[in-house]
Amino acid sequence: MGCDDLSPKSYPDFDYSHKFSQIVITEAAATCFAEQVARSKLSTFHMTAKSLNDMLKKTGLRFDTTSIKKEIPMLYSKLGKDKPLAFILSMRDAQVRFSRDEKDIEAQAIAQIRIFYDHTDPKGKGLSRGELFFDEFPIVTSADIQITNDVLQAQIDQF
Repeated sequence: MGCDDLSPKSYPDFDYSHKFSQIVITEAAATCFAEQVARSKLSTFHMTAKSLNDMLKKTGLRFDTTSIKKEIPMLYSKLGKDKPLAFILSMRDAQVRFSRDEKDIEAQAIAQIRIFYDHTDPKGKGLSRGELFFDEFPIVTSADIQITNDVLQAQIDQF
């Protein structure tokens, strides 16, 4: 997906009036790159109570059916209290577009959330191995881009 035809739909104009660095990338090539990243481990985020504590340099943070009861009450009511969870966030179908709706760049993808029991937690030993929860939702990020002295700055206005 996204890598079949990398030819530009129209060819860019260059500013020959003064010398500066120029990078040229087509929407098709940017989409191809984004899709390859979405398919790779770079776009997959795994979280357990241990990784959450390690990431935030904390101790005692929980990621279980009780701690997310307010956000996903169904897991608490179906599985019971204090069941350790593992969370996987990933992306698919990434697409990049330039100059859309008065923004320099727009990236779209489908986010996927999967929740499992955390079998690395002692409380998770012996619990089922299947997926407990799955959901997908579209995400859109848009930004204005400015390059000064070969440094790219993105002003993200939507995520």
